[in-house]
Amino acid sequence: MEGCFQTKALAYIHQNTTKDDMLRRYAIEVCRRQMPLFSRETIDKMFPLALLDEINEAESGGHSGEGLEAEIDIRKFQIVEDMSMEDIDMGSYA
Repeated sequence: MEGCFQTKALAYIHQNTTKDDMLRRYAIEVCRRQMPLFSRETIDKMFPLALLDEINEAESGGHSGEGLEAEIDIRKFQIVEDMSMEDIDMGSYA
């Protein structure tokens, strides 16, 4: 299924990355867009509380107008090896 993460992969990403990691930010963005599709029971069962907090934080950051139909601009999550993290424009994700 396109545009989603298996829960094991999501748990691995969450446990092995920091909040400013681009892969983690991408995973949060994918989850944020998918949350309306999940029941409350599924959310409580499958998502760690810390991850839910990050998803909610992303939602309150002004991205909630983007729905499932909008493509994710992956340029926001690109890592350019010759640049430091300070050089990357994070826009609304900073």
